[in-house]
Amino acid sequence: MKKVIKSALKSAGIEINRIPQKKISQRENDLLPIFDEPLAALAYEHAGHKAAFNCPLKLTLKSNGLSYSPDSYHPFVETLKEYESGKITTYEGSLLESYYRTHQPYNAAEAIIGFDKSPEFFKSQPAHIYWLSPWRPDDAQAVDKIVKEFTKKHSISHGEVEMTLESDGYQYHGPVSEKKGRLEYQRLVRVFESIRKNGYDRSLGHAHFLVLKRGSSIRYLAQGSGNHRIAAMSALGYETVPALFQKSGVIDVEMAQFWVQVQKNVWSLDQAVAYFNYLFDFDSRAWAFNQGLLHLQ
Repeated sequence: MKKVIKSALKSAGIEINRIPQKKISQRENDLLPIFDEPLAALAYEHAGHKAAFNCPLKLTLKSNGLSYSPDSYHPFVETLKEYESGKITTYEGSLLESYYRTHQPYNAAEAIIGFDKSPEFFKSQPAHIYWLSPWRPDDAQAVDKIVKEFTKKHSISHGEVEMTLESDGYQYHGPVSEKKGRLEYQRLVRVFESIRKNGYDRSLGHAHFLVLKRGSSIRYLAQGSGNHRIAAMSALGYETVPALFQKSGVIDVEMAQFWVQVQKNVWSLDQAVAYFNYLFDFDSRAWAFNQGLLHLQ
């Protein structure tokens, strides 16, 4: 049956290929089909079938403007490159520690690096509320609850039952406690070493992305879990990472006037479009260089 389906898709011009692995587990045989062309996977989902795709790392980024692209900057990626070089192999003195010490936004407006057109009320919100993007359906209170619960869940899953957002900070910016910093560093190294040794085991999960579209240009916005895996794949020199769509749709700037937070007047239309363009255009590497956060060239 799988051969029949694959043959039918091939005749329609859709190829389904699996990413090369150093070691493939038996469980992967039952995984979703994975497409090399992300938009083909999206079309497959629109037809009613769940699919994975190989997401091009050069087009990935986070909501705060940092990017996993080898041409851009993300502290997780640079920290792993530093670790692999043998220059520094502990959290103390690492690029990750430097990032947490350098980027300590006081509020949600400051959390979006190099962007100065956030909604005015962001200035009175805690830094993690920057996740309230123009197209997101939640309100600030819901985002606050989600981030706190997500942070607590991850702390517990890594044996730190007492660690919370309030007491130890947030993984995507400073300030963080030493315990939190060491935990994030250890997580990065563990994932990096696992993928380096065994390849990416899709049965253990995928990265998740939203698709952003501006004319013919596409970006993939990392959402939810998978950030350590994305960083490890980038640091190891992979061009893509196995991924799933966070939502089976496209965030198109042409529909900005209809985005939820624009309709609610939380973001003005001009602010929303400016933020969307920022996600396509911000030079995170230049920012990091100016902050002294790029020790490896």
